[in-house]
Amino acid sequence: MATRSKSWSEKVATKKELKKVRLDKPFAGIPAGAMLFVATPQIVERYVERIPFGETRTIERMRRELARNNKCDATCPVSTAIFLRMVAESAWEHMQDGADVDAVAPFWRVIEPGSAIAKRLSVDPAWLKHQREIESASQKAHRSKPRADTPLRGLPNIGPIIADRLEQIGVVTVAELRAAGVAETYRRVVAAHPGKSIPVCDYLYSLQGALDGVHWNDLPAATKQRLLKQVGR
Repeated sequence: MATRSKSWSEKVATKKELKKVRLDKPFAGIPAGAMLFVATPQIVERYVERIPFGETRTIERMRRELARNNKCDATCPVSTAIFLRMVAESAWEHMQDGADVDAVAPFWRVIEPGSAIAKRLSVDPAWLKHQREIESASQKAHRSKPRADTPLRGLPNIGPIIADRLEQIGVVTVAELRAAGVAETYRRVVAAHPGKSIPVCDYLYSLQGALDGVHWNDLPAATKQRLLKQVGR
């Protein structure tokens, strides 16, 4: 009987012990005699989770900070790249299963769209670029996303008809939309209007675009696919 392959999330959750190794010869640009820190997937995941919204880190900076925090001279570049990919794929897995972008480790804040590691990920590098741009633009505006108490009526993509239908199901503010979730809100609108055509572009994508502060048509293809999967389309 074939053994089932572990999911990325299971790989990240697998317990590993951190290591500190004194190099007896040069390795990956690190001189002999240096104390090398070998992290774990969980350590890399915690580091990524703590990067503030709108900020980015290079992989090199991450390695330097992990080494310093663990009283070592350097962090292993090979294992760190492997663990970072595991963290990114795990987060993407969760998003494909319906998790919100705010509920996963923000790997896009470390992995640059044009990097070698980005090309190996399941997620489209264009999605990484888009997510970075959203956070960067929001940071410059001193407010990453609409305030929780902001009325949905009047936000990008939310016209009067959409706003009326949202109010009919009790979703009036940004906080209420985030709490319900974009996919669930769409399903509730559809259920409240049986027999009527509720286009995904006018509702499902529009709701996500309103939260992200972009026109629904500018959402990355990967985001649209994730939303469609969440509503069974």
